[in-house]
Amino acid sequence: MDYNKSKAFKNVCLKLAIVYFLSDVVLFKACYALTPSLVLLVSFDGFRWDYLNRGLTPTFNNLAHQGSKANYTINAFITKTFPNHYTLVTGLYEESHGLTGNHMYDPILNKTFGLQNLEPKWWSQNGQEPVWITNQRQGGHSAVLDFPGMDVPFQGMFPEYEYIKYTESIPFNDRSDLAVALLANGSVNFVALYFSEPDKAGHMYGPFSKEMNETLGICDKTLEYLLDRLEAEDILDKVNIILTADHGMTPVSINKTIYAMDYLNGTAYPYFTVENNPILGIWPNKSEHLDPLYEAMQKAEHVKVYKKEEIPEQYHYKNNVRVPPIVVVADEGWMVVGSRDFKTHYGGVKGMHGYNNSLLSMHPMFIVHGPAFKKGAVSKPFNSVDVYPLMCHLLGIKPRPNNGTLDTVKYLLSVHSTPPSNEEDGSDGRQHSQYFSVGIAFAVVIALLAIVLLTGMCLQQRSYRKEELTYHTLNDGLDTEDEEVFEDGDQMLPNTII
Repeated sequence: MDYNKSKAFKNVCLKLAIVYFLSDVVLFKACYALTPSLVLLVSFDGFRWDYLNRGLTPTFNNLAHQGSKANYTINAFITKTFPNHYTLVTGLYEESHGLTGNHMYDPILNKTFGLQNLEPKWWSQNGQEPVWITNQRQGGHSAVLDFPGMDVPFQGMFPEYEYIKYTESIPFNDRSDLAVALLANGSVNFVALYFSEPDKAGHMYGPFSKEMNETLGICDKTLEYLLDRLEAEDILDKVNIILTADHGMTPVSINKTIYAMDYLNGTAYPYFTVENNPILGIWPNKSEHLDPLYEAMQKAEHVKVYKKEEIPEQYHYKNNVRVPPIVVVADEGWMVVGSRDFKTHYGGVKGMHGYNNSLLSMHPMFIVHGPAFKKGAVSKPFNSVDVYPLMCHLLGIKPRPNNGTLDTVKYLLSVHSTPPSNEEDGSDGRQHSQYFSVGIAFAVVIALLAIVLLTGMCLQQRSYRKEELTYHTLNDGLDTEDEEVFEDGDQMLPNTII
């Protein structure tokens, strides 16, 4: 066989091996980005973003230092508990997921929704489902502990682990014990955990009260216990924690209350109201009564009154049948209700939320910690709908259609956890599965190419063997004139960072 041809054959094989190795690197990178993780979503109801600045929450602040945080998140309008918790776990604005308030009226169903209503027709108006259900549909396992919506069946499916129903009687530490145990023993890869404070203290005493400061201390101890339990099970650095809230809180007084009946009852046009104080929905009994009622309510001060079609686009709140024909939004610090029976329900309230989501007082805190996140990073504010695609990315699942984007939160991710492109947000359906498929396809193509070329070279090698063999006298020394010499600094394979 011709020596130069043999050497060329070896070089081609070497190059093909290098190419095949690089294809494996690409495939490894695609798979690496897909590696699912343990995710713990924790909501402290009503935890305003700047509560962290009072020097009363060392555990929260230390977690943010060891992990990362956003200055705050921009929650959904209206800034109420059920709608915003559902936004977190669906990535949808309220007009999209259909929970337009803690209380609402549906003219198609001709029924009114309240906090105890668990019928799927309210929670899955257009087939929506929370992340814990999507996680289970794609092979994961979920636990939901006192989180709004946990006891609603979505196409007959519940979380694999949940309390029988929402109850405040279960101590906070007991909830943490169960959450950690399920993560530690491998029963679940996703947990949604809810604590009702400091929201209750905010309503009862106001956000700047002594009692609120005491409650923040309790919240800090609650988080400390949760983290201690994770550390005791040796999974603190293995779980990706997302710590956030649904809304903030602002001080109010009963002396700053607008009563809609004072303006509407004089019109003689029948109507009814749906209250999400400080948001009021007005439903005229007949469509021709809308304008007179609207004009009458316009006379009230300290409120903004919108016809449904006039609601600002940035609210993402007008494209749903459950949004009232007339929406009244109180100014910050004011309240608006239908009748003077208000005192029965809110007479002693000192704090309120639900206002315009552009107000700083309404924004929640946001802290992350875990192997997928940077340490010490602080991101600019982003929309709460973006938390959903983040969770789906961490879980390695394909999100359902949503209003969020991963682009705004990628800054918080560590380098090896950053998705391969800036288009992975669920809005166009492109997800990890595509990157995985591309990696597989690329590796297969390279492998096939290598096989074809190797086969061709083997056939050519056989043709060489048919040539007449000749013999030469061996030299006393080695002739290196035609050989390739690799100096110490040469590298045959590129340095590849994985």
